[in-house]
Amino acid sequence: MEANLQIFNYLDYRAYLRDVISHRRTQGKPLSLTALGKKAGGYSKAQLSLVLAGKRNVSTTKISSLASALQLQSRALKYFHSLVLLNQAQSPAEKEFHLERLNSLQPIKGQSRLLKDQYGVLSNWHCIVIRELVRLPNFDPAPAALSRRFKGRLSVAEARTAMETLLRTGLVLKEGESYRVSADFIESSDGIQSLAIQSYHKSCLALGQQIIETVPVEKRHFHSLNLTLTESEFEAIKQKLSAVRDEISQLEARAEGKAGLKVYQLNTQLFEIVE
Repeated sequence: MEANLQIFNYLDYRAYLRDVISHRRTQGKPLSLTALGKKAGGYSKAQLSLVLAGKRNVSTTKISSLASALQLQSRALKYFHSLVLLNQAQSPAEKEFHLERLNSLQPIKGQSRLLKDQYGVLSNWHCIVIRELVRLPNFDPAPAALSRRFKGRLSVAEARTAMETLLRTGLVLKEGESYRVSADFIESSDGIQSLAIQSYHKSCLALGQQIIETVPVEKRHFHSLNLTLTESEFEAIKQKLSAVRDEISQLEARAEGKAGLKVYQLNTQLFEIVE
């Protein structure tokens, strides 16, 4: 029954759980958190609410019970199990391992490759920055050349994988011996975006840590400001930052084709630190 929602289209098990509950409601067969919790091995309504809110993980010993409560079987059950482990993984290596497992369980031909490529492009700063480098007149696609340009922050193997992924997804096009950026960006599911964008921002933060330790102050700009704000003021600042980002993006558009172009990365951070 719940398998009809196509678990294979999801990369977020919490989103799947929410959709199952909503689907059952529209079918006139409401599934309460209390009932689901009992079927899933003794979860209380409060515990499942915390799981759905992302404030609590599913115990590895109860993943199969939860999948059974959702009436998932065979390949769908295995997919759900790997999906939970993927979403709750802490390290990039763990995430890659479980993503590979999900790829192997995809029943749709070609979907496995698509998931992996989408995640590969969106989850790390490598592909995005190399795509920008393609715009420069002196672009050299050789992995060793790309690694040198990144001054040791990108290995030859990482550069090769990133370039292959960009070409395979069509984000970079090869025409004879030259390369150009395609007009389109990759289309991905919300699940891919949610998972990969988290990983992408983490990779940018890690990159920033390297930069602050290795790049002279005159070639970087880091700033920290602590503020006491109301919730509405916080929202107003978020809107201003979005407007500034859009304005800066227009600078990039006007600069295209000019001599002396380099690739920069701009990160801004705004979040509640003390309540």
